[in-house]
Amino acid sequence: MNAAPLVSVVIPVFNAEKTIENSLWSVFNQSYRNLEIIAVNDGSTDKSEQILQSLNDPRFKVVSQRNRGASTARNEGLKNSTGEFIQFLDADDLLHLEKISKQVALASEAEKNSIVLCNTGYFFDGDDPDFFKKYPPQDIYHFFDQPERFLLDLYGGSGKPNMVQPNAWLIPHNVVEKAGMWDEALTLDDDGEYFCRIVLASTRILYVNETLNFYRKYRNQHSLSTPNERQKMESQIMALQLKRAYLSAYENRETFKKAFSHQYSSLEVKLYPNYPDLYRRVRQEREQLGLRFTMPGIGSNLTNKLARSLDWRLIRMIQEAKKSLLR
Repeated sequence: MNAAPLVSVVIPVFNAEKTIENSLWSVFNQSYRNLEIIAVNDGSTDKSEQILQSLNDPRFKVVSQRNRGASTARNEGLKNSTGEFIQFLDADDLLHLEKISKQVALASEAEKNSIVLCNTGYFFDGDDPDFFKKYPPQDIYHFFDQPERFLLDLYGGSGKPNMVQPNAWLIPHNVVEKAGMWDEALTLDDDGEYFCRIVLASTRILYVNETLNFYRKYRNQHSLSTPNERQKMESQIMALQLKRAYLSAYENRETFKKAFSHQYSSLEVKLYPNYPDLYRRVRQEREQLGLRFTMPGIGSNLTNKLARSLDWRLIRMIQEAKKSLLR
């Protein structure tokens, strides 16, 4: 491996005029300097294109396409990349200024098919993350030398399900080539499906137990039963089915059964009551697979107690009715 291998940073951009400059600032100012930074403008209709074109850094280039979705934009970025490593970044998130440096340093000491993970901090839109805060180490990821077991543990095979935010990874280009491109048919959980393939294409997960990735949350997001939202729910069903298929060699393991009991049950609860036909489809598939229903958390401690003691469907109907009143 080169002493300072080139890292390609791929950023899909769609109507991100309020956040894209700060996101790019967090990349331009990385302590690791050997970068190529590729922003893919996915048919933005706001000032994103003008902002991108106004930025001046010799490592930075803009690729434009008509609006075709984030997965297509990421694929376009990959096609234009030449780095030994790939770093994805969403246009409203931020990287710690040491993020790439620390992950490249760890990767340089390992076998070439190793992927590198860090912790993620969360901040609300309108707030600024504290880059200098000392976040405590986290004990939420396990089985780093067994990629399939890492995934099953992540999905709930050993207890509570967890997640990895996509920007937390640094990925060797050869692992990206082995895993394949983003699935452009998916519009929700496309990242979950893609990184399932990435992990399975690796030989080991390396872990920097520091918070080096910052994910922006929004306070006023409401679920809406619209044609576009229905398409997203169907995408999440498809992504779940694909992840199960990728791990089907382990379907007789108890960890597989626990993991996908959690995954199917969580999706059932999410679909009810707005999408009754999709809810029935997922429930029937879970039952046909012999997976038991595992009640996920759906709110406060009191809400979760009520969901377990009463019919959780009633609680979900009340939750969705309250959201409708607040719109």
